[in-house]
Parts: sequence; C-alpha cells; structure tokens
Amino acid sequence: MEGLSETGRYIYISPKMKVINPVHNGTLYHYEGSIENYNFRHQQKNYERLQEILEPYGKRLTYIYVGKFMGDRREKVIFMAHNGDRSVWWRKYESEAEGSGQNWIYYEKDGSINQIKTTRFMENPQNYLE
Repeated sequence: MEGLSETGRYIYISPKMKVINPVHNGTLYHYEGSIENYNFRHQQKNYERLQEILEPYGKRLTYIYVGKFMGDRREKVIFMAHNGDRSVWWRKYESEAEGSGQNWIYYEKDGSINQIKTTRFMENPQNYLE
C-alpha cells in the first residue's frame, strides 16, 4: 500500500479501488490531517473502539479526510481515515435518513483489499486482521 497517494479528487484505497476524497465535497467544512485533531461527535464510540481493536496490531488510525455539506434536509458528513501504512481504512458516509448511510472498514489481507461493515468488523476483528 505504500506509495499510493491522493490525486486530485480521489483517494486510492488500492491501485484498483478509489473513492471521492471527502475534502472535495466539504462545502460547509473540510479537514485533512491528523486524526487526533478531529471531533467524531456521534461516531466517537466507534472511533475509540476501533483504535482499541487496532492497537495490538500496530494499526491505529492516524490520518483523516473529512467533508461536511448540506443535504436536502440536514448537514451530512463523509470521512475516510487510515492507518500509517494504509492497510486499514474506515469510511463513513451519512445519507439523508437518520442512522443510515455507509460505515465500512477496508483492510488488507493476503495481498488484497477487503470491505466489511464496521459493526461486523468490530464483532470479530481477529478474523480480518490475523
């Protein structure tokens, strides 16, 4: 994963997988930088739990890209966070309905990138990290 970088509008999770950089959608607010400087608000418990899970594997999340914009009815937030070697990513996309959206973990295992819902990942992380 080393050497992959953001090019303009996209973040590359792998050479074959890219997503729109949330910073580019941030019409109300955007931030890119250390994850320590970001307030996760209602995702704080998930953030703390993920860091606790990733710590023993040396894969704590360190960097984040955030965009906040106005949806049809309310403000929405999209973020992407990764660890130092980009082998673990956390992606949260809020949609219009309260409590809906996407909340995914992307992780590298056996040379390929896999995607799983964050809640499922947190239930048995050893299945995905070992």
